[in-house]
Amino acid sequence: MPDGHREPARRCLAEPSFKLLCGALAAPLAAAPAYPVDTHATVRATLRYSDEQAVLFSKLTLMATTTQECTEVPAPHHWTVDEYHRAIDGGVFTDDCRIELLHGELFDMPPISEPHIGAVGYLTWLFFTQLGWQRASSQTPIILPSDGEPEPDVAVRELGAPSKPTVAQVQLVIEVSQTSRRRDLGSKLEDYLRDGLRELWIIDLVEQCALIYRNGQLVARHPRGVSARLSAELVPEVTVELDQVFEAARLPNA
Repeated sequence: MPDGHREPARRCLAEPSFKLLCGALAAPLAAAPAYPVDTHATVRATLRYSDEQAVLFSKLTLMATTTQECTEVPAPHHWTVDEYHRAIDGGVFTDDCRIELLHGELFDMPPISEPHIGAVGYLTWLFFTQLGWQRASSQTPIILPSDGEPEPDVAVRELGAPSKPTVAQVQLVIEVSQTSRRRDLGSKLEDYLRDGLRELWIIDLVEQCALIYRNGQLVARHPRGVSARLSAELVPEVTVELDQVFEAARLPNA
C-alpha cells in the first residue's frame, strides 16, 4: 500500500460499532459542522450507511467548516493515543484491520511479504529464546509521545515494563523493511528519532543492509556479506548474525 494512503477509515471501521467511535470522539464531533447533503449522499452510497451514519462519518473524516461549495481540502482528524485506545476498546475496527497510528494519523499497514516473514520469524525466535516474553515482543504496539502507536517487528522493553510500553521503556526496536520501506525510512523513522527511541535497527531487505541508529543518530551501516554481528547497547546479551537474517529471508545475494 503506498505511503500516505488515506482509506483505513472506510475499510476498517466495523459498521455495527460505528456509533461507538462517535462516542469516543464525542467532544470534537459535537463541535464539527455537518457537510452538505450531496456529500452525505456520496458517503451513504459508497459505504452503505444510514443517513445518520453518513452525517457522522462525514464529520469524523472531514472535520472542516462547511460551505455549500467546498473549495479547500480539509485537514484529516488528528487522533490522540487516548482516542485511538477508546476506539479499539469499543470494537470500532474490524478484526482483520491492519493499521497503525503515526503522528496522529491512521495508516494502512502493507501486506507482509514472504522474505519479511522469514526475517521477522528468525529475529523473533532469537530474541524470545534469549530474553523471554517478559522483555521481547513482536509486532505489538509501543506508545510514542507524538500521538503514535507503531507496531515494530521486534521490540525489547525494560524488565517490568507493561506489555504496551512507552518509548522511554523500550531498549531496542527492529523494523524489517521491504514493502513498507518508504515509510520505515521516512516518517516512521523521524517519529522514532524525535520521540527519543534509544536504539533502532532497520533491516533493509531491498538494499540488503542494516542501519543502526542510537540516540537519534545513524551510527553504522552494515551490508550483507561482511559477517556483521549486531548487538544493542542496552541488550548486550543478544548477538545477531546479520547474514543469517538475510538467509532466513531467503533472499539471493544482491
